[in-house]
Amino acid sequence: MTTTQTDAVTLETLLADFPLPALEPGQTPTQVWGYFETVDDDGDATWHERASESADAATVYAEISGYLAGLEAADVWFDDDELVGDPDDDDEADVPEVPLDSRFAGLSIGDFGPEELTGRFLMLVISTDADGEPARDVYSPELSDEEVLGLLRLAQLRLTEQLTWDVPAPQATALSESPELVPFASLFPGWEFETVDDVAEVKAVWALIETIDDEGTVAWVQRESEGLALGELLSLVAVRVTGTEERLLADWGLSDLLAAEEEDGVDLSLVPAADLAALAAGDLEDDRDDAELLAEDALGEELEDDDDLDDIDDELDEFAPLDDRFEALQVAGLPAGSVARRALLLVLAEEDGASPRFALYGAAPEEELEYPYIDDIEELGLLRSQERRLRLDLAW
Repeated sequence: MTTTQTDAVTLETLLADFPLPALEPGQTPTQVWGYFETVDDDGDATWHERASESADAATVYAEISGYLAGLEAADVWFDDDELVGDPDDDDEADVPEVPLDSRFAGLSIGDFGPEELTGRFLMLVISTDADGEPARDVYSPELSDEEVLGLLRLAQLRLTEQLTWDVPAPQATALSESPELVPFASLFPGWEFETVDDVAEVKAVWALIETIDDEGTVAWVQRESEGLALGELLSLVAVRVTGTEERLLADWGLSDLLAAEEEDGVDLSLVPAADLAALAAGDLEDDRDDAELLAEDALGEELEDDDDLDDIDDELDEFAPLDDRFEALQVAGLPAGSVARRALLLVLAEEDGASPRFALYGAAPEEELEYPYIDDIEELGLLRSQERRLRLDLAW
């Protein structure tokens, strides 16, 4: 792949041999960006990135990210026994294909020297319509859906590099001796966590721990017990990242439901996130009734008043110190002079032939923090940071 450019040539001339779906009447192209495949005299194919001089990297990044998100949402895999039908593309099928017209004469990109276009390219055209509103079109002749997904993701990564802010990164100033191995439970003296099923055999644990040292410096560290496979840890972290992102996105659609909670006393914290998201995406005319039914269903009994809700919540939550199953797990101790302040644990267990996973939250009692101590936004930042670390560690 290359971005090397030679002489500029107008799109109207460069793509004259490749009919494409016509732009809507009144649209005026203002920017173009794309990946174009060429072939040389030896038959070797190469992809080139090209953009018009007017192309704005941030605008292009936003458009391809939105397009990629739409394609990925429609990228569905089916079970073996499901019949797959074609999506409704009737409107798109009716668009005539014609050579690019004179509206593209004002846009130029670098040509490809002696190499010839194969007719396979991914091209984003950003325009203004007859009303002065923004419009965009994507052309991807001869490309498979998977190739389009791959090219868009590559473009996203390249543009991210181009748009990355220069943020100073911390540097290690000295090396210290490796911390001694200690029982995992000893990192959290006097702490209580939600309990893990008594019959579950705890096999491994991974923890994100916020520490504070003698000088009041706060830092996060991660600890993992022996025998924890990094590949499995990455899969757990990645799945939890996805779930956290979905919860946060669903929150933005819940303003009407939260108003119902405030006005009518429905405790939406008792409703599963998936059910809340479904409500937020649907008709909210009767949101109080729907939310109340979901809350009642989650509890298995009828809601009465706030005092009852508090009692039920207390009965459902069981907290206790980490037991002998965690005492048997060895991890590296905390940095010298530091103690734990907050923690998120991912626990891998085995129970009746299954492999349950538990997420536990804890905090030092003297901090007097409210459960769950780490909110979704902070957890998302922590987990994505660890996901990046693990991906780099495991990269082939």
